Amino acid sequence: MSDHSIHFEPRARQSEADIAHVKRSIASIRRSKQVLAGSKPVNPHNLSSAITRTAVSITGVCGEWHVMVEELGCSAIVRSFPYEHTALIFAHANRKRLGLDKVERI
Repeated sequence: MSDHSIHFEPRARQSEADIAHVKRSIASIRRSKQVLAGSKPVNPHNLSSAITRTAVSITGVCGEWHVMVEELGCSAIVRSFPYEHTALIFAHANRKRLGLDKVERI
């Protein structure tokens, strides 16, 4: 991976907080590049090997509801819903399809 330098010059009306935020962002991007350069490539079509269980879980985050369906031999599925009741319908339908006793709340 080539190292394209990120050049930043503060502008006249830019606040100190904005300048500090941009500098932190640039540092974060550089760290991410280093981690990515040192990682192994992953075949996105073979992610199912990471799944070690069959489960359905639901969680609410920032006003949205997320349902994750994990099934051995398949890639995990995550769906987001604006309302809890629609997320629960999706979760319980998959729980029943997979023959599970419960939907886990995280």
